[in-house]
Amino acid sequence: ASEFLAADDPRSARLLLEKGVFDHPDRVELATKLAIATRRDPETKQKAGRLFLEAEAAMGANAKMDPEFLLESADCLIEEGKSKAAEERLRNAIKAFPADRKKETAAALRRLAALWEQEKRNLDAAKSLRQRADALDQ
Repeated sequence: ASEFLAADDPRSARLLLEKGVFDHPDRVELATKLAIATRRDPETKQKAGRLFLEAEAAMGANAKMDPEFLLESADCLIEEGKSKAAEERLRNAIKAFPADRKKETAAALRRLAALWEQEKRNLDAAKSLRQRADALDQ
């Protein structure tokens, strides 16, 4: 499924993960990947919000969330108009990316900056985030 997602084939990833979640409902990592694949698949994008919530509930309160999961769920929350929750997810994703994933960290910084700019708040901080992202993404 990860290879399908990397190859920009979310439908194939989603179909495989649906079977995996059905066969192994206790495997939280499959549920998180299914939520991501569902969101990336244009046919099922509208169902992703529910899957993100279910996967998060299955993880438990103290689970460490994958930064990719956090980014995708943040985008889903933004689309649903839940910007405060999305902001929290983006901040957590920025912290969760390992130091060697500079490109992904820069993308998350830009998403948070764009959210602030869209809402016309924290504009100076958004500018700083963009500068930090540019420094990381050289």
